[in-house]
Amino acid sequence: MTYKPGQKIGYLGGGQLARLLSQSAQSLGLEALVFSVHNSDPAAQVVRHWHQGEISDSAKVVEFLNQISVATFESEFVDIPLLKIALAQTQCDIYPAPDVMAQIQDRKLQKKLFDDYRLPTSPWQDLPDQRSLENYAQENTFPFVLKKRFMGYDGYGTFMIHNPTELKNFIKNHWQENLYIAESFIPFKKECAIILARSLDGSLTHLPFVESHQKEARCDWVRGPLAVKKEKKWIKKLFHFLEQINYIGVMGVEFFLNKGELIINEIAPRVHNTGHYSIELEGFSQFDLHNMALLGQALPPPTKIRGGFAMVNLIGNGQALQIKACSGLHWYGKQENKIGRKMGHLTVTAATPQAALKKALKQRGELGL
Repeated sequence: MTYKPGQKIGYLGGGQLARLLSQSAQSLGLEALVFSVHNSDPAAQVVRHWHQGEISDSAKVVEFLNQISVATFESEFVDIPLLKIALAQTQCDIYPAPDVMAQIQDRKLQKKLFDDYRLPTSPWQDLPDQRSLENYAQENTFPFVLKKRFMGYDGYGTFMIHNPTELKNFIKNHWQENLYIAESFIPFKKECAIILARSLDGSLTHLPFVESHQKEARCDWVRGPLAVKKEKKWIKKLFHFLEQINYIGVMGVEFFLNKGELIINEIAPRVHNTGHYSIELEGFSQFDLHNMALLGQALPPPTKIRGGFAMVNLIGNGQALQIKACSGLHWYGKQENKIGRKMGHLTVTAATPQAALKKALKQRGELGL
């Protein structure tokens, strides 16, 4: 399948992911349109056609979708029933499909998918009421993890429960019926991730496995490529999963590495922070692959990575930013350097992943972050 130069592709959301997707679309000869709340949003700054609106405003969503041929999400946190109503009034396609998004955006349904397709994940239990939570605590050992079914990201909505006192405080301050699941705590040695992609034409590809490091529940850095046990078997299994749920686009998969074995933590139905490094590598970036997948383009085979790479996030510290030009640097155009906010990222290549990370951390320090 081919597309015409200037074909219009739309992004629901205006953050850094939509910004990087828009820039990719433009490099592919596409016309990028962005739907977001503010004209100062990161993605709104880099496109000619910005459309103001809330994702909850069905009429404005319909107006936006009627101007494009295909759309995608920046975030999985969307009202799927409302979006379906809007889509019924347009000729626009949207991927990943809303029904697929509905399963993945809910951590309970996401865990059921893992079980259904025999994808190893931590043991878990649904918590429909407080009694089920109290019974879980009595029948399982501390620590365990409680996760909010919806709207959890960067550690938000995730609670580590170490003892009965913490459980009591959680119930008092956070508990709501049928809104959480419980997971066994996995004493992982490290975390890793992979980016997968599936196109409308059925072709599949992937980026390399990478090691990811979290700081205060946010991704701090990524390095790779990472050799993992049974890599080909895992990729085959994950490709089968994408085919069976008819997933279109890029997906990020996060793992715990425990005793040499991979255990899936979560999946993200979109481009993912652990794949940002791909902009600087040979071949297509994760943003290119996502755009190509939506248009039914044949996806290329995985690119062989020579040497190592590392990506570090540039996290806000409340101080004035020190702007300095360097290769692989991407600022997101955010107006305020808030503490804990993702302001940009930096990617470095070197002979080994370790050398690349050392260099990237040094350059980040020179930026004052």
